[in-house]
Amino acid sequence: LESTAEAISVSADCAIGTEAANMVLRGIKGYRDDFESHIKKHTCTERIRSQAQPVPCVARCPAGVDVPGYIALLNAGRYDDAVRLIRKDNPFPIYLYFIWFFKGLGMSLVHVNSFPMVVELCSSKKIGQFTGFYYASSMAAQTITPCLLGLLLLIPNFSFNLLPVYALVCCGTATIIFLFVKNIKNENIEKKGILESLDIED
Repeated sequence: LESTAEAISVSADCAIGTEAANMVLRGIKGYRDDFESHIKKHTCTERIRSQAQPVPCVARCPAGVDVPGYIALLNAGRYDDAVRLIRKDNPFPIYLYFIWFFKGLGMSLVHVNSFPMVVELCSSKKIGQFTGFYYASSMAAQTITPCLLGLLLLIPNFSFNLLPVYALVCCGTATIIFLFVKNIKNENIEKKGILESLDIED
């Protein structure tokens, strides 16, 4: 690395190549022991591992995962040990299985009833338009939410323990929005039995 960067530094035809090589040389000069440790031992130096000078992937990981150790175990083919390393500081609680089950059940009910809800809330001429509005807003929410959550995780002292509060705020916002939803069909709808709705004679 050093000899290649020195050669590029004195032979590059443009300032971009020269500056790129000089950045490598400055990095080697200031952190030679770190470079050598990764090249020879495939691991961080003791100073880094003791977190006296933590690298960003260790210090800024919101889940507190030992990312370099995890990657090293994957490269060594020790996949079970890599999983155990993650779960050492982040045990997988069993109650999440129940939460995901009910979340999946709830989402299935939402998708099954979304079109009937659109038919109920708008006129027959605007069913296609309002169906597009529904799915466009739904996809937008699924796109924006992870980005917003990522920005929140960059805030100092914001941890995953605050996710229930974040979820509660989102649920409250959705509830407030639904309070303004009104049915434009004001005519009285005659209630029919199951067989009458299907036009089946007794």
